[in-house]
Amino acid sequence: MPHHDRRDVQPRPPGSQHRRRRQRPPARRRLRHDPPTCRRRGGVIDGLSPRTAPPVPETLPKHTIRTSVRAKVVRLTLSPRDGLVVVIPKGFDRNQVPELLQKKRRWIERHLQEIEQQRLHPPPDDPDALPQRIVLRAVDRQWSVAYRRTPSAGVRLRETAPGELSLTGATDDATLARMAFRKWLKLKVHDCLAPRLVALSDETHLPFTRVRAAMQRTLWASCSQTGTISLNLKLLFIPADLVGYVLVHELCHTRHLNHSRRFWALLASHQSNVADKRRQVKIAWRYVPTWLDAP
Repeated sequence: MPHHDRRDVQPRPPGSQHRRRRQRPPARRRLRHDPPTCRRRGGVIDGLSPRTAPPVPETLPKHTIRTSVRAKVVRLTLSPRDGLVVVIPKGFDRNQVPELLQKKRRWIERHLQEIEQQRLHPPPDDPDALPQRIVLRAVDRQWSVAYRRTPSAGVRLRETAPGELSLTGATDDATLARMAFRKWLKLKVHDCLAPRLVALSDETHLPFTRVRAAMQRTLWASCSQTGTISLNLKLLFIPADLVGYVLVHELCHTRHLNHSRRFWALLASHQSNVADKRRQVKIAWRYVPTWLDAP
């Protein structure tokens, strides 16, 4: 038989074991959705930054969300009675409201403090009590009110003399009495505020179609697409200079039915100290007697 050469194999030393080489598992490919690798360099963790770190949840201010078919943008309103109200257009995603409130947090907190001061120092009247005196700062006039109960089932409010009002009939029916006062205030809007609106319209060359008096909850006034300006009865209770600001504000809406830069520029061309007056108007609800809003 042919002899095949074979290399000599060194024998294993006694007691020795064969060690198998450990095989590393194949590296896993990192998918797109895998989180970034975090490495610490000089006290800073790579892969995370203030922009990518999850935001710290903060307590949102107490608020109410209302949907308005007329609203085009989100609007925030603050009042002692309703608190913070977020008015959103129809179809707006409510999940975006918390982010909007966070962006406006400083503004909200500042005005909530002012409202809290109003709460701590409320006007000296009872919301369930009928007024003994009505002060209309917008026209710098006031009236004392006398009540006389008669067998009539209704009520009647008359001006018996300059600065004097007389309510007769079922004066113990507070709801009927307040309805009579609101009707009287509507007449005062047309008699006192409408002529001023006409004068300001001529002065600013901003025409409107017609004016109406209304009881609005959160707006001092409003302007429709057809140029109709609605004036809140409550305007009669705030100072005359703030009323003038509100009237010019609405007249500017006849040209710009929004709050764009052009609108504010137009308003500033007709009104001085716009920012200060705007702030004062937001807290002017303190002048409005609480009995006016009672049912």
